[in-house]
Amino acid sequence: MSSRAGRPDLPARELARQIRALPAPRYEFAVFDGRTTRRLWRAKLALRSVGWLAHRNSRGGHVHVRPVTTACVLVDGLTAEALAAIRADGLAPAAVVESAPAAFQAWFRLGREPGPRLAACAAQVLAARYRSGPAAVDAAGLGRAAGFMNRTAGLRSPDGRYPRVLLEEARGRVTPGADELLAAAEERLLLKEKERRARGRGKASPCGGSAERAESALAREIARLAKRHGAATDWSRAFSAAAGRLARAGFAREQVAAALAACPAVQGRKGERAPDYAERTAAWAFGAVRRRPR
Repeated sequence: MSSRAGRPDLPARELARQIRALPAPRYEFAVFDGRTTRRLWRAKLALRSVGWLAHRNSRGGHVHVRPVTTACVLVDGLTAEALAAIRADGLAPAAVVESAPAAFQAWFRLGREPGPRLAACAAQVLAARYRSGPAAVDAAGLGRAAGFMNRTAGLRSPDGRYPRVLLEEARGRVTPGADELLAAAEERLLLKEKERRARGRGKASPCGGSAERAESALAREIARLAKRHGAATDWSRAFSAAAGRLARAGFAREQVAAALAACPAVQGRKGERAPDYAERTAAWAFGAVRRRPR
C-alpha cells in the first residue's frame, strides 16, 4: 500500500482530482454500509462533504461516485494487462482508479452526451474488447471514490487494515478515438435492434423472447447485483437496474413487468404491492416515468 494512504488529507485531495477529471453538473454519491445512503451534489458541495464521507467510510461504509452525465462511462473489473492493452490501442482513459489491489476501474470521456442507451453500448464495446467484469455494461454504474478505504471484508490485512482506493491516473481528457468508439456502439445498438425484431417475427410473444427467458434473465441479473453488493444491496435499486438491463437487451415492457411481478425476491420484499411495483418499475426502465420506484 502506498505511504500516501495514511495521510488525513488524502480523501479530499484524491476525490478532488477524480472530480476534476470527470466534469459533470452534479455527482451521485452512494454509501453502502448495510443500508444505502445517496446524495446528489455539485462538485463544491461534494468536496465540503468529504469529512462526512470519511466518517461513514471509517465505520464500514463503501463510498461510490459517478458523474451524472452520459458523456462519461465506467469500465470495471480491469487488470493491469487490460489497461495496458487499452492504452496501446490509443483509448486513454480520463481517470483510472485502483479499486482493490491489482483491480482497476477506468472512466472514459466520450466528448458529447450520447444518451443512456448509446453510452451503455459504448461500455459494452469496451468490456467485450478488454474482458472486464460484468458490471462494466451499465452506463449509470457507480465507481469507487478515490482516497477512501475499500472495506470489503476479504481484503482486510492481518493487522486489521483495509486497502485504500487510489487514483492511478486523472488526466481528464476526452478519450482519443471516442468518435470511433461511439460508432462501434451505434453498430452494436443497431445489431441488437435487428436481433430483437427477428426474435419478434419468429415468436408469438413480444420482441425480447419468451416469458421464461425474461424471468431467467431477471433472476440472473438480480443475483449478480446481490453478489456484488452483499449485505449492502439496495434491493429497489437492484430490481430497477435489472429491469433496465432487460429493456436494453430487447425484452418488451410487458415482459419486464411480468418477470418482476413473478420474481420471488420482488414478491418477498414488496408483498401485495409487487404487481403495482412491477408495472411502475417497468415503466421507469422504458423511460415512461422519470422517478425510479422505491
